[in-house]
Amino acid sequence: MNGSLWGVLAVRAGVAEAAMFALAALFARLGVGVVTGVLAYAACCVLAGIVLTVGWACAVGVSGWAFLTGFVVNAYGRLTFAQSDLEHLALLLALSAAVSLLRPGSQRSRV
Repeated sequence: MNGSLWGVLAVRAGVAEAAMFALAALFARLGVGVVTGVLAYAACCVLAGIVLTVGWACAVGVSGWAFLTGFVVNAYGRLTFAQSDLEHLALLLALSAAVSLLRPGSQRSRV
């Protein structure tokens, strides 16, 4: 999409963050389980890794973990650092970074 706002990296990151926020609101309202939340946020991290550089993708991965932990695992945005929470963080970060680094045309030098 040449000449559109989608070409701006920060816009793509903002869209990814907005998706994460929307999922948090939806999941908090529906009371979905942790497994569903992990899978949905993992899918968002993979999609973010496709369109973002590594640094931005990792930032989205950390945000995904915060929304997952704060609104799916716990309630009212409360962040905890239990073993399972740290495993979720590692998973989302690894997915975001790996997809961003391994996608065709990846610009590894730009973080």
